[in-house]
Amino acid sequence: MIVIDASAIASMILEENEFDNLSEFLKIEPISIDLLIKEATSAILKAYKRKRINENDLNFKYEALNNLKKLIKFYSQDEILPDAFQLSKNENISIYDALYISLAKLKKASILSIDKKLRETANKLNIKTFP
Repeated sequence: MIVIDASAIASMILEENEFDNLSEFLKIEPISIDLLIKEATSAILKAYKRKRINENDLNFKYEALNNLKKLIKFYSQDEILPDAFQLSKNENISIYDALYISLAKLKKASILSIDKKLRETANKLNIKTFP
């Protein structure tokens, strides 16, 4: 089981170099919080607004992102919010990062992320991270 965060999905959808092999991770029982698609949508919209992708690419990438809903099991952020709140406060990380880490703790899963601070905090808590 592996928790996939928005940075990993956005990197794959935007075809950035960090995750040439993300499809391999999608075979390892991927899970995430229900916020994932919204966060990744924000990233592709930002790429469009910064003219990194055109409107056709934006629409294609948005559709691809929505198709990932079939491959990833989502958990409500509400059930892990109390733990995430404490983690955010104690580790000085964003509540968003804390939600992914809290899900990994709850499900005894590793984390796939390109967010350096998230990975460092997860590793500190003995949660395996990729890449």
